Formats: sequence, C-alpha cells, structure tokens
Amino acid sequence: MDDQRVINLETVFGSEKKFITNGYYRIRQLDDNQKEVAFLISSGCGSTSVHPQITIKKIKNEWVPIKLIDMGTSPTQMIYRDENNQKYLDEKFECLITKFEQAIKQS
Repeated sequence: MDDQRVINLETVFGSEKKFITNGYYRIRQLDDNQKEVAFLISSGCGSTSVHPQITIKKIKNEWVPIKLIDMGTSPTQMIYRDENNQKYLDEKFECLITKFEQAIKQS
C-alpha cells in the first residue's frame, strides 16, 4: 500500500481510539518503520477487542502487512506474514484501510 493513503488516515486517526458509528479506530506508531492499524469493537466490562489489528512495516516506501490479530473471530486469529499467506494479509489490510476511509466519510 502506498505511503500517501496511510498518511491521509493519520490526519484523522492517531494513537488514541476514536469512535465513529460502528466501532473504534486507531493508528499507532510502533517505531520509524512500523505501525499498528486497528479497528476495535466493544467487549465485556467496558473494554475493547481488536477486530482486526494489522501491524504494517514500511519497505521501500510501501506499507506491507506483517501481522494480523483478530479477537473478534472464532477462533481468534494471529497470523504472521509468510509466503503462504501474503495475499490473505494484503487483502485484509486493504479491507481495513477501506473501512477507515469510509468511516471518515461518515463522520
């Protein structure tokens, strides 16, 4: 995913959860080359669960999903990128970014 789409989202979303219509949105900087992009849903006792959270890494001006955690599925998912699941993680990341972009339009 190109850098500009992520930069555009970071003008609206940051490290604090932001509620828009159907859940919470967050983008956290982990280090210079990694971020977490997460959609969170309400769960028991006022807490939230990631559904999903995708860790991305910057490789040659592109953001590449390297890990997915989803506590909102059954069974829960924790997937680290390898040659067998690259396409799956890329698709999940595209869906999550699209969800963020649609949330901006709704707010």
